[in-house]
This record gives sequence, structure tokens and C-alpha cells, in this order.
Amino acid sequence: MRSKLLLLVSLGTSLGVGVAPARNSLGAQVVTGRRAPPSMPRPSAQTVELLDMRPPGAAPTGVTATASGPTSVELRWTAPPGAVGYIIYRNTTPLLTQPIAATSYVDHSVVPKSALSYAVAAVYAPTAQWSPGTSAGVRVTTPAGAAPASVRAAWSDAGVVLDWPAAPGASGYLLLRDRHFVTTQPIRATTYTDRGLAAGSYRYQVAAYYGVQGGTEVEGELDHLPAVRVSTPIRGIADTHSHPFANLAAGGFIFWGEAYGPIEKALGSCAPIHGTDGAKDLVGNFKHLTVGHKCGGYPLFEAWPSWNTLTHQQMYSDWIYRAYQGGLRLLVAHAVNNSTLCVAYMTGAGNLGRCDDMQAVNLQLAAAKGMETYIDAQGGGPGKGWFRIAYTPEQARQIIYSGKLAVVLGIEVDQLFGCGVEGGCDDATVDRELDRYYNAGVRHLLPIHLANNGFGGYAHYENLFLINNYVETGKAFDGEPCEAEGYRMPCNTLGLTPLGEHLLTAMMSRGMIIDVNHMSRRSADRALEIAAGRYPVIAGHTGFLGISLSDKKSEGQETDVRLESIRAGGGMVSPILHQGDTTQTAAYRTRWNRTVLNDCGESSNSWAQAYLYAVDHMGGWETATVGIGSDQMLNELIAPRFRQDGHGCAHQARPVQYPFTPLMPGAAPMGQSVAGNRTFDFNLEGLAHYGMLPDFIQDLQNIGLTTYDLEPLFRSAEGYIRMWERATSAASSPHTASAAGPSAP
Repeated sequence: MRSKLLLLVSLGTSLGVGVAPARNSLGAQVVTGRRAPPSMPRPSAQTVELLDMRPPGAAPTGVTATASGPTSVELRWTAPPGAVGYIIYRNTTPLLTQPIAATSYVDHSVVPKSALSYAVAAVYAPTAQWSPGTSAGVRVTTPAGAAPASVRAAWSDAGVVLDWPAAPGASGYLLLRDRHFVTTQPIRATTYTDRGLAAGSYRYQVAAYYGVQGGTEVEGELDHLPAVRVSTPIRGIADTHSHPFANLAAGGFIFWGEAYGPIEKALGSCAPIHGTDGAKDLVGNFKHLTVGHKCGGYPLFEAWPSWNTLTHQQMYSDWIYRAYQGGLRLLVAHAVNNSTLCVAYMTGAGNLGRCDDMQAVNLQLAAAKGMETYIDAQGGGPGKGWFRIAYTPEQARQIIYSGKLAVVLGIEVDQLFGCGVEGGCDDATVDRELDRYYNAGVRHLLPIHLANNGFGGYAHYENLFLINNYVETGKAFDGEPCEAEGYRMPCNTLGLTPLGEHLLTAMMSRGMIIDVNHMSRRSADRALEIAAGRYPVIAGHTGFLGISLSDKKSEGQETDVRLESIRAGGGMVSPILHQGDTTQTAAYRTRWNRTVLNDCGESSNSWAQAYLYAVDHMGGWETATVGIGSDQMLNELIAPRFRQDGHGCAHQARPVQYPFTPLMPGAAPMGQSVAGNRTFDFNLEGLAHYGMLPDFIQDLQNIGLTTYDLEPLFRSAEGYIRMWERATSAASSPHTASAAGPSAP
């Protein structure tokens, strides 16, 4: 580069200037003069441009430009001899107002994804006003701006709270929710609360923005941003153990009534299996010491449904829907069977194949899908019904968010997969059958039920099981005294077998729900050892040894040690609805000093003792998750506190007043349940059918449970799904159903 010096020269006698070249201290040419003779003519003023003709200085060599990040470029060069400083040019524009002495420079004012050209000019004059030596340009492209390394999201009462680590060099951040920008201008903080969200699941990402000269900002990399999913908590109840399709168990000869279909057909007279006078209802008659009952179903419902029936349908679709209206949001529907009872009924019938456990399971799984299809048709077509089977925890969430009931399919039978104590099953059998039933939609399993099987020993809590175990296994029960552990009844000596351990690990690899109920105390303890620290489990319909009395102090009840293990592992528990009378279940006072009177056996009062015990031992009302285990087949439900059958409870107060409003946001007031010609009053009839769950919850409030006490119950649907999510996250090789949907088993 040549420097130029402009000199305005006035030629005249008054100046007497003559011109001769000279150099000043900066090395620039200047003009010196002498006075002209007075006799010379006086010229007019004129401008003379004098060009510096000195050769340019040497330029820096070895100039390199390296992008050291999305917002910075590092320059280096070799100094030429004599240079005293350097000027940096970016895209022909000087970056500096003063030269620098160093032979390196970092430009921090670039933006991601920029194509740039740099040159370095050497300065030789001491005052750095002359820099003739300029290098050739070098080109560099900066990479895309880095996104934050991660993003976290958590739900709070205020909304979804997000936070993330700062991205180096970023000037601000934009948030994306489900790939749409939440913020229209970059924010400077590394945390943000997304407020006012409707119920649902959301996927969040954070994009970094980078500042440049002039105040504009450029986004960083928008592809492959780290993402996090967060779901608004579900408010609602989970029933983690039910049998809507029990009419298909035991060959169809014990339990009467279908769960769906025209009511006059589904819930007609039970005479076809119980006889015209109910005399063939052997189970019900034995339990109640009667010789029969009135069989009239719809529309009279003369004697059933009732809170203490064992053999009549109480989960008809209309009643399940009423339970949904009152807060039920998730239902685990177990296929169930008892081949011993079936054989007793089928003697001489010549078709004992109908008693097979897995045959009964197949029929009930098909019925569950048939009910879904039937209710879809009522709702206007596929997918439009309120009864929806969920195959993943995310599906369960979306079903509930869309205003429907999420249904999870499970199995509870004595000889799961036909694996008896005599062998016949190996690891390959278990893997094959697990895949078969997983593909059929099953996600929740009880490995053991009411008899020993190939997986381990059953929990002995009823002497009738001695007969069942003998019929199922051909062997007598092998028990041992265990009073020192707090049990009154003898405990099963058989624990979990090697095949049982394989079953559990195979279930874990598939993300399935493991239910430890009905396991002997040796089996359950070993199952929890296997799961400890790696996998959640559930006790889906249980009682508690700590409040059990008399012969109820058996290994069928959960111990405090097991409860703590379940809680620590992220699992949950659900007290079975029928907790017995005051001679079987003791009163309980919580650590936050809540108690209700235990003065009415088999009623809301009895269940409240078990519920409070569960809440207390699962973390307290602030954090615990406690569901319901209805278990309506061959089990009584909740007795009325004001019953007029000669066995009522004295001095009861605060009956359920109709209409009442359930503890659900936006719930409509509910009047008495009506079916056919019958109107049901919880005060006098208790939990006569499943649709009276809302009445039962209202009665829990009437006997003294507060809305705070009941929060763990209304967290139970969320708790079950979170447990399921933990299970699928821990799965080593999670399976998925085919795109065409689950297959038939």
C-alpha cells in the first residue's frame, strides 16, 4: 500500500517557495522550500499531489486462520523483519483501530456458520501510521453454534420448569415445545417456566443463539438438539387388580354375567349356571351358608349385584364408566382362572379342556379386545370409545389425556404358561410364552397365584388353598412355623425356583410389570432381591402384616420391610378392597396423626385402616402413591355402614348424601346409580357394583379422611404409569407390538 501526502503549495513572491523533496520523521515525503527572487513573476495558487515512491514493506508470512469455535477465529502469522505492529482485516474491513504487537489474534466477534476472509498488514513506522506490507487473504468457515449439552424438565404447580447448561459463546436461547418455538425472542437466562399448559405430554428442546456486531443474532445448530419429554401429572385413580371377564374363567360354570353387550343379555337371569333357585351356586352357597338365591337379573336385579356376592358380574361396562366419571383413570384387567373349581363343576361333562388356565386366559384377553371394539362402535368408530387398551406407558398417558380410560392387560392364574411343579417348562419355554403373550398385549403378570408352580411357592393364607395346592400339584403343602417373623399361620417352605428367577429377569428385559402378590414370603423376598436397585415392582391387591389380626397374620400380607423395598424401587401398592372385619384388621394412626374409627367391619372404615397404613409406609400423604385393588371375582367388596340385615354397625354417622361431587376437577354432581328397576344406595348396599366406587370415596371422606389424605389415591394412575415408565426404561431389550397391533395369543 502506498501512502499519499497532499500538499497545497502557494507559489508567489509573497511566499517565495521553491520545491525540493525531503522526508519527515515518519518517512513520508514532504516539501521544503526557499524564497524566490523578488523579480520572479507571481504564479497563481495550485494543488500538487505528491506520490510516495518508496517500495512497500514486507508482508507477514505463514498466516493461518482456524475456527476455534462457532463464535471465534484464531489467527497466527510469522513476523517480517522490522515490523512494529499489525492491523487485522476481515473481509477487507479493519477490525482494530490501533495496531497490535503480537503475532496472533482471536476474533471473538464472528457468528456460527460464517465464511470469512482474513488478511494481516505489517506496520513499520513507530507511530503505526504507515503499514505497506499486507498478506494475502486466508479463508475460514466457522462451525454451527453448539446447542446446550442437555435440557431438564420437571413439572411444578407453576408449570413445566426447564433448565440447561450454558452453551459456550451463546448470547441467548430459544425454547421449542414439540418443535414449535415457545419464545419469540432469545432469553438470556438458562432456566424458563412454561406456564398455562393443558394436560398432556410435551417434548422440549433448547436452541442457542449467538450475538454479532450490529446487535443481530444467529441461531446455532437446530438439528439434533437434545430433547426431554415431560408430562403433566394425571389426576385419577388406578385399580391395579380387577377381573371384568371372570365369567369366562373356570369353564364358565361359576361366575355369571358379561362385562359388555346389551344389558338384558349380559346381565340376565343367572339360572343358566346357578339354577332357577340358585342351588347350583356352590361357591356362593358355601360362603354364605345358604342353599340358593334369587336369580333374576336385569331389569329386576332381585338379589344381585351385592357387595358380598362372589359369583355375579359387578363390572358391567355402564358401571365401569360410572367409576370413570367419579375418578377412575386406569384399570388393570387380569385374566383369571381356577382349574380346581372348574374340575369340580365339570365332573362328568367330558370337556375338561375348558378348565385349562391358559385357555381361560386366551378367552378373556379376546373378550377385553372385544369390549374395546364394542365400545368403539358405540362411540362412532375405531378408536372413539372411552375404553382403550394401552400397550405402552405413553399410550396410557395419551388415552387418559384424551378423556378416556386406560386399560392394561394382565394374567393371574395358578399354572402360568402351563408350568407346573413337575417340570415341562424350561427357559426357552418361558421366553417363547412371554413373547407370545407380550405380543397379545399383556403387560402385567403375577408369576404365582394360589398353588405352587414351576416358578415358586404360593403365599398360604387360607386353609382351602391346601386342597387347591394338592389338586394342582399332586403334593401336600410343605409348611413351616414362622411366628418369630410375625406370622400366625404356617409359611410355605418353597421359595422362588431357578425358572422363577429366569421368568423375572425375562420380564424385566421386556419392561413388564412384576406383581409380587400371592408369592410365599421366601419367593417375594427373593423377587425383591433380584429387582432391588434396578427395577420397580407392585403389590397390586394386598393387606399389611402390621395391622393384621388373628389368622390374617399370614404370609399373604406385605411386611414393612417389603413395603420399604417396593417404595425405594419406585413401585407401588394397592390395598385390596375387602380388608375383613374388626377381628382381622386393627385400627391405625398415621405419623401425621390421622386416624378413623375402626368400628364397622368390612366397610369403608376397615379399608381406611389399610389405606392409611399404606400411605404412611409409602412416603406419607405428600408423596405416596396408593391405588385400589378391587379383585371382585370370589371376593367381597365394601359393606355398607348402615346395612339393615341385622349385622349393621352401631352409631354410624354422616351417610353419603346424594347428589355429591367427586374429587375431580370439573366433575359433575353424581346421583344414585340406577340399573333397570333398581336404584342403589351406598349407605344401605355398600359397593354393590363397580360403578359405586365414587360413592365409596365420598364415604371415605364422610368417615374422616381429608382431601389431603386422599391425594395419594388420586395420584395412583400417575404413579402406575411412572412405575411402568421406569420398568420400560430399565428393560435391557424392550419389546414392542407390531404396527398392526397385538396378535391373538
